[in-house]
Amino acid sequence: MEAVRIHKPSGALSLRQWIAVLATVCTAFASQMTMPLWIAASIHRLGISDEIAGRVGAAEFTAVALMSLAVGMSLERANIRKMMALGMTVLIVGNLLSAAAPGALLLALGRIACGLGKGMVVGVSFGLLAGTTNPTRSFAIINGGYACFAAGFYFCTPSVVAWGGSAGVFLMLAAAASAGASLLVWYPRERLQASQSAALPLRAIPAFGWVAALMLTLLAVGHSAVWTFIARLGEHHNLTHGQIGSTLSVAALLTVAGPALASILDVRHGFAMPLTAGVFLKAAIAAGLTYTASASGYFVLTPTFLLLNLFIIPYVMGMMSLADPVGRLAGSASAAQQGGNAAGALLGGILVTRVGYHGLALLVAVLFALVIVLVVAFSPAASRRARLAVYS
Repeated sequence: MEAVRIHKPSGALSLRQWIAVLATVCTAFASQMTMPLWIAASIHRLGISDEIAGRVGAAEFTAVALMSLAVGMSLERANIRKMMALGMTVLIVGNLLSAAAPGALLLALGRIACGLGKGMVVGVSFGLLAGTTNPTRSFAIINGGYACFAAGFYFCTPSVVAWGGSAGVFLMLAAAASAGASLLVWYPRERLQASQSAALPLRAIPAFGWVAALMLTLLAVGHSAVWTFIARLGEHHNLTHGQIGSTLSVAALLTVAGPALASILDVRHGFAMPLTAGVFLKAAIAAGLTYTASASGYFVLTPTFLLLNLFIIPYVMGMMSLADPVGRLAGSASAAQQGGNAAGALLGGILVTRVGYHGLALLVAVLFALVIVLVVAFSPAASRRARLAVYS
């Protein structure tokens, strides 16, 4: 077997490689960034209900979850460049199919194709980042890049909706994925040295790693239930698509502070304090969003809701990476997150249609209370592992 050559320090990515990873991951996630807007546009264009739209969103998230799980668990045998190229190609084709869809069924098929492509891209990329020297900081960088890309998409998407409806949004997403794919020549050819060490058997992975995956799923259910219909909440306050897009764009720009703060704090104070504070505040903001009776409340609370998500996730991903430095848990993290997103979109659509927006707040409160219990019980073990990694 040919020896793997390492041309960089253990756990390090060059600037070009970081650019390629950011570009591919963020353009793959573009459909998730713009989902509130294309969901609302599809409801108007195709005449479908909130519940059906939620099912379409859930279909995409489910496809991402299943594919990223398969990729994460087979990452040690993966040909990185070939899998990334295939994933970006499927993503582009899925967006083109969605643009041409005349009804909910073909739209769902197009979104499933996008989900499969996205699952390949994020499964490989997240597993790669788990092998960096400081995975919590690496995932904070990814989330910061996500916020910057999202700001651009939120700013442009209302104009695209006005021009071509949901079909125009999907064409924009296909173009964005094509641009991201053009940078694959800079994408790392192999896993990082830190992630090529001997792998622990799955049964030997510390319990806090598996619990972190469960936490990520529960957080995603609550976040997606609200976020999938965030534009519909804006319409409920008689806001235009332009006003909603501007709010989301400002929200995305402000959310850079979330991963930036996570990167600065790192884990010097452990995982329990930042996670507990972040999850509690996010639950309170979710309640405010669903119960607020004013457009001004929507303008203030929406950015905070998104900011807290990008603050919380690097810590959870850091726990998973500490438990399994090889990257199998982190590579499969998208499965946990997107599976939660699928359940959230599905449950959110049902609650909005049958109960009303207030039902979303109760769902988030229950789920996030459980997350806080898990944080208190299991994060101390992760904090000890992080201190050992720093001082060893």
